Amino acid sequence: MPTAAHNLRAALLMIAAMASFCVNDAFMKTLAARAPIGELIALRGTIVVVLMLALLPRLGLRIGRPDRFTFLRALGELGVTFAFLAALATLPLADTYTLYFAAPILLTAAAALFFGERVGPRRWAAVFVGFLGVLVVLGLPSAWQLASLLALAAAAISVARDVCTRKISPEVGSGTAALATAICVTLGGVTTALGGTWIALDGIDVTLCALAALGAAGGYVAFVAALRMGDLSFVATFRYSAIPMAMALGFVFWGDVPGPRMLAGAALIIGSGLFILWRERRPSRPRRRPRPEPVPAGDFTLSKARTARQHRSRERWPGTPDRCRQRSGRRWGTHFPGARCCSRRCSPPGFSAGRSAPPRRRRSKSPASTPCRSSSSG
Repeated sequence: MPTAAHNLRAALLMIAAMASFCVNDAFMKTLAARAPIGELIALRGTIVVVLMLALLPRLGLRIGRPDRFTFLRALGELGVTFAFLAALATLPLADTYTLYFAAPILLTAAAALFFGERVGPRRWAAVFVGFLGVLVVLGLPSAWQLASLLALAAAAISVARDVCTRKISPEVGSGTAALATAICVTLGGVTTALGGTWIALDGIDVTLCALAALGAAGGYVAFVAALRMGDLSFVATFRYSAIPMAMALGFVFWGDVPGPRMLAGAALIIGSGLFILWRERRPSRPRRRPRPEPVPAGDFTLSKARTARQHRSRERWPGTPDRCRQRSGRRWGTHFPGARCCSRRCSPPGFSAGRSAPPRRRRSKSPASTPCRSSSSG
């Protein structure tokens, strides 16, 4: 189970991954108006693969053999990339990110359903409030756009992708999973680009695509490492940090000012995420043990066998008091209802409680009744 130190490192890695993805998406949105999406994904993916092959060994991330969940995660990332970039080409950057962040809400529910992580009713209420914020951003169903639905589809696919990330074997390194994802996305972009039109890009466009590839490569490595290091429902809340980053980049590059409805929805989403974070970090109260029921005076039932002996002793000795006070300070003098009181032992007839009581001394015969050897011999 991840410790607090692992969760803190995973949170920092998730924030770094979100910053890298925001920079990548900002450059890709700029290039989406000049070239087809498939061509951009193919060019960016090629640069990402080259960067990973050069940087992963220097970062100490080994490249090994991927398992089946690594390939499933790569296919999920391919679907997320195409759906998200298609929505990004039409919607503002902040709106796309806000709709896409239905994924952490669904991911918290998936963590409870698939991994057995404990999610209380308060966090479930926070998940509901966050999803309500997504609906506020969308508005009425009549105002929904195809790009908005593509952003939500990317969010749904990303949940399955993150679940596959959690299922990857510990023997498979984070570098292996990130490289396999980059290769799969690149091949998907090349296939799409070969089936469509190819537009020549100038030096500025290639430079922007290289910067986007740098952000995507860093985001892949940090994102995979964060999900595998920390608690899934805890790390997912830090993905909301991308919303204010996307608002800032949208205002700087395109002058997009968020509207009141988008701000209200984003506030609900971020507020629910922070509440989930607070509930996750709050220590649980220890459960109080139920107080034992008071035992009536004189009733010392210890087992079924002893109870039966108590009843037999009561039947045999009906006049005996329930508690004997002669031997109350000794361990072998454990008291039972109906015990026979004597100077040597205090226990039911035929039963010895605790350790054995000291044996009774035999009474010596009086000298008068005992013949004297000397007188008999004389």
